[in-house]
This record gives sequence, C-alpha cells and structure tokens, in this order.
Amino acid sequence: MRLTGFDIVGPARRDLGRIFRDSETRFGLAVRKRYQALVGQAIRDLMADPTRLGTQADSGRIHYHLRHSKHRVAGEKVRDPRHLLVVRIDGSLMIVLAIVHDAMVEGAARRIEEGEGG
Repeated sequence: MRLTGFDIVGPARRDLGRIFRDSETRFGLAVRKRYQALVGQAIRDLMADPTRLGTQADSGRIHYHLRHSKHRVAGEKVRDPRHLLVVRIDGSLMIVLAIVHDAMVEGAARRIEEGEGG
C-alpha cells in the first residue's frame, strides 16, 4: 500500500523543532541539515511502504527507527540516529504522532496520545 499524503501533528512538530534546534546548538548547522534530511527520508520511506523492514506495530501505531533509512540519504549521513517515528495510518494518510528518542520510548505514551487527539 502506497500512501498519498502525510500530516505532522502538534506534538510531533514540537518534537522535531526541539530536535533540530538542539542538533544545531550542540553540533552545528550541517548536523541539523543532515538530521532533517534523515527525517524526510524516513517519512518518504514509510509513505512508500508502511510495512517496510524495520517497522514495528504497537497498539495500532507504527514505530520506525530512523536508522533504517540512514543508508538511503544522499551525501553525508547521520552517524548514530537516536530517534524513531511514531505514526498512524488513516486510509491513505500517514499521521506522524511523535518523534521519540530511543532511550525514552516508554515515557512517550502521553505525547503519542496527545498527537492522536486524546
């Protein structure tokens, strides 16, 4: 199933803003741009195949670690991506609910539920 669109809901937008700002502050603009490219590639990869290798279904959501798209980004790569996308499929639309640090997956339930409108 190929999806036709995606939406990034409020909590996920805030997550991305924080991740990109922190990347730039700690490591510079080039690292921020690499991480942005990686997130974009991961979204495109899931849009093309939401059951692709590396996805895990959990409570009607899909968890997908960015490391599974790392090799598909052109140019310099993020060496050790630490985040995963949490998405839900609604018809032909992919809804990005949260971007979660892999060390904090357990504590992300509230943000994910907020992203689902709960």
